[in-house]
Amino acid sequence: MLPEVEKKDFRKGSQWFSMKRQHAIITMADSLYFNKFKHHCRPNMEGNRNCYSDEHYLPTFFNMLDPGGIANWSVTYVDWSEGKWHP
Repeated sequence: MLPEVEKKDFRKGSQWFSMKRQHAIITMADSLYFNKFKHHCRPNMEGNRNCYSDEHYLPTFFNMLDPGGIANWSVTYVDWSEGKWHP
């Protein structure tokens, strides 16, 4: 996803979220990052691309464009200590 999305910028979040109007407008106007995630993220380990666009696109997008305008936490607690695909 380089050069626009560097590994250090990649984020994961819940599929459940809310956003401010300004973020909704930015999201609707975006095609560059959306297409990067659409073509890169696949629902399997193909090419070591373990990502899902609905969990990665918006958290990464807003962390890059407006890191001070987002809440940087999850709405739920999840124990991932077993290291499986799902808790």
